[in-house]
Amino acid sequence: MLIHNKFTKDNDLERTERLISIFNHIDDYSSEFGLAADKITWAHNAYNIWHAAVINADADQAEGEGAYMALRIAEQSGAKFYCKAKALLKAILSGRGDSDELFEEYGLKGKSARGYKRLIAAIDVWKGTHDRLVSEGDDRVLPDTIVAKMVEHRAELDELWHKAIDEKTEAREARRVKKELFDRDTKMLAYLFALCKLHWGIQEPKLMGLGFVQKSAIWTFKKKEEEEVPE
Repeated sequence: MLIHNKFTKDNDLERTERLISIFNHIDDYSSEFGLAADKITWAHNAYNIWHAAVINADADQAEGEGAYMALRIAEQSGAKFYCKAKALLKAILSGRGDSDELFEEYGLKGKSARGYKRLIAAIDVWKGTHDRLVSEGDDRVLPDTIVAKMVEHRAELDELWHKAIDEKTEAREARRVKKELFDRDTKMLAYLFALCKLHWGIQEPKLMGLGFVQKSAIWTFKKKEEEEVPE
């Protein structure tokens, strides 16, 4: 239920309720108000256009959040696999007295990589070192199947990261479109409300039929607080 006429402060539900009311009742008063054809067209179409914008923005927001959730899960999975592979490789190198420099080259010193950017970089360094040693016939490497699995994690992370960025961009654009539509409709609501006040005043119950609130029905926090004070 609408409780104010502050159009710029509308939430999505309030804006939707106003536009539905206008859609349902504008034809009852368009002649009385002498509305121009473009204003009538807006009144007939505003709700459907707004509804589509809200649905699109909400859907893109949800898809963006889902994409980032999938990326987070893949990061956790990739980090766990990296840690296990790192422990195995360190065990292999620790049994060799000639491997000190490889700890540095493999990137095994310090904390294990976590997060998209660090995992991608760590796997690239590891794969480069692995390929070099294999080409030289050096056996201080993990089995190819393990390295291949790590590369699969990298490919998945890269794909999910780009998807998350794309979804974020789409969600931002949908919010921009929705905001511009909100602002345009706000101006039309202000125009229509001014007409209503000119023809009816501010206490006419018919205001509710066009998505507005008569002055005596406007709800305020102060009024609510006063009503809640015990006698």
